[in-house]
Amino acid sequence: MIPPIEPLSPFEVFRTPIQIRRFTDGFYLNGIWQEGSQVVLNTVLITGNVVHITYNGVSLASIPFTINLATTMALIQAALLAQPNVEQVNISTDNKTITVIPLPPNLSVVNSFTVTGGASQPLVTISNSPTIIASTASVQPLGKDVKLVPEGRRDSAEFKFYTSTEIFGITTQNPDQVTVLKAPFTGIVYEVININDWQNNANFNITNHYKFVALRLHPLPGVL
Repeated sequence: MIPPIEPLSPFEVFRTPIQIRRFTDGFYLNGIWQEGSQVVLNTVLITGNVVHITYNGVSLASIPFTINLATTMALIQAALLAQPNVEQVNISTDNKTITVIPLPPNLSVVNSFTVTGGASQPLVTISNSPTIIASTASVQPLGKDVKLVPEGRRDSAEFKFYTSTEIFGITTQNPDQVTVLKAPFTGIVYEVININDWQNNANFNITNHYKFVALRLHPLPGVL
């Protein structure tokens, strides 16, 4: 028997990659809470400043302070709006806060926003929502529930997750969404509806252990 490349615990053998979307830092804009990115400067930009932005992993062309503050902020806004899947870029009236809202279901991530040059540079705070957490879990079908709705019938599938990563579910205002990245569950999105602590088993070599029951968010193929 050929030994595994690296030793795996019994639990890890059945692990499937998952992606957790954690909605914790949304932004109030246009009268509603929205997901996206927000950059906050503690002071406004000044003559000589040069802005360097990396957005969704792409380094944008540097933006020097041009003519006046309003013109410079408009150039920053235009540069971000030109990126794929960006729905809106808002500049606050005090020119210190930049909010980027993507077209759903795309993500908006300001990886970096730095300012160089000039007599001084503002301190920059970046927030991105949702937060993306890569993890793994053992995923098992639990059952299917069929409900009658006005337009016909709606099937919902429930699944069990066993993972060492805590997932925020029904006890929070904005439950995490979990996407499974491996067949046969590839691309399915779930929301946790029940959480149980599962006592650690020394054989698993895992510090924390959680059992979740999750509901598939999308209808099953072929049904309403």
